[in-house]
Amino acid sequence: MNFNDYLNSLDGWMKYWSFEKQTIQQGLEVDAMFYRGRIEGTKFGKVDTYAFIKHVPDNINAEWARTYSNNLFEYASRVRSGPPLGFGAMLIVYPLLVVENISNDLYQWSQKYCPKHFAASEFPSILSLTTQDLYYYPKTPIWGALYYSDFRNQSQQCFSPKKWADISARARQ
Repeated sequence: MNFNDYLNSLDGWMKYWSFEKQTIQQGLEVDAMFYRGRIEGTKFGKVDTYAFIKHVPDNINAEWARTYSNNLFEYASRVRSGPPLGFGAMLIVYPLLVVENISNDLYQWSQKYCPKHFAASEFPSILSLTTQDLYYYPKTPIWGALYYSDFRNQSQQCFSPKKWADISARARQ
């Protein structure tokens, strides 16, 4: 699968999961941006969820990925509206880096990077187009016990071609 084919499929799956494709503001270095805002009882109010997709070279390093992910989180924090975070609102940001082949440095980063934010989550993932494997923080921090399983599941559902194939196969049964 090449990146353009991936983006075309991604558009349909994000719509399936009730995300709306957003216009990318000039200066925001992403290939696609999606937003979903809805009330979720399990998260105690309005949840603003942003997904940012960027095709990057295989040789980017962990520091670049960390900075990029954090910058997207900060951007989403600035553009969201509604009640203050923690008081009837939550923010979830999914930065997705798409590579042809994941480097060891980037893989190690994905297994360790778990930033802590108040009433918000920054949950980056990395998709290898060659293997169609999706990488992200695999553990559940104590402070994220209520949500991290859902973040992993949501990342799989939204971004993984393998998961899309499973969902499609089950729907045909």
